[in-house]
Amino acid sequence: MSPESAQARAALGERLTKSLQFADLSPSQMADRLGITEPTVQSWLAGTSSPRLAHLMIWARASGVPFEWLTGTDEP
Repeated sequence: MSPESAQARAALGERLTKSLQFADLSPSQMADRLGITEPTVQSWLAGTSSPRLAHLMIWARASGVPFEWLTGTDEP
């Protein structure tokens, strides 16, 4: 694992966490919306793994944040 990928996962985890706070959702609630387990969501929040693109698209819609901001391709 390269340091850049670990750094990118950590940055994504921070944005995912902020989006949950913005939407007033718990990791468990988001897991239910995505049809996945809460430990998977927790691993994304911690930056130990990364979600697939389809999950990020659903996450953005469910949390009400722009997909581009969530993925780090555009700052709000």
